[in-house]
Amino acid sequence: MSGIVSQSVYGSKVAAYVGVLSSQYRQSCRQVQSVMRAVFGINISVGAIINLRKEVSMAVCQAVDDAIEYVQKQPSVGSDETSLKQRNGDGQNAAKTSGWLWVVVTPLVICFQVILSRSSEAARKVLGQDFCGFVTSDRCPAYNWVDKERRQVCWAHLKRDFIQMSERKGIAGEIGEEVLEQEKKYLISGINSEMAKLTE
Repeated sequence: MSGIVSQSVYGSKVAAYVGVLSSQYRQSCRQVQSVMRAVFGINISVGAIINLRKEVSMAVCQAVDDAIEYVQKQPSVGSDETSLKQRNGDGQNAAKTSGWLWVVVTPLVICFQVILSRSSEAARKVLGQDFCGFVTSDRCPAYNWVDKERRQVCWAHLKRDFIQMSERKGIAGEIGEEVLEQEKKYLISGINSEMAKLTE
């Protein structure tokens, strides 16, 4: 990052630590301030931390754009979203509305995006307007624009359904138990297959 982040009086290493603490370790401005003082002996204001966050974001924006473009072109991805308290630290959310942390997962690259919506428009932004691959997700209606033939419901959600079925009386319960048994066999078969690959 040296040579990229240079707008503040702090060096690139300080900017990098602030960036890592703020993102990967999800520390608030006050918590980052406390760590910088306790660990590095650096007294830094909350305002400076906010500015450094912006500088780090600008420094990595091209890499982030490349990662987003990569995942949107993959033939198969996993996607999910969860609520996130999104204040106005970046000055982009004056209403201080709650946000959503979206993720797109591929074998090589994982992308996170914070969006102030859980709508179809947000899902299109995350997956790409021209997304034509397969997506594994929960049943959130935001993904309904993806063709059913290219959409896989998350296995954990399906298993919950199977368990609920197995707890019913009569034929529904019997079917649920049978499906759970098949799920267990499939899981064991998959594990054995992966173990065999490791020993080849």
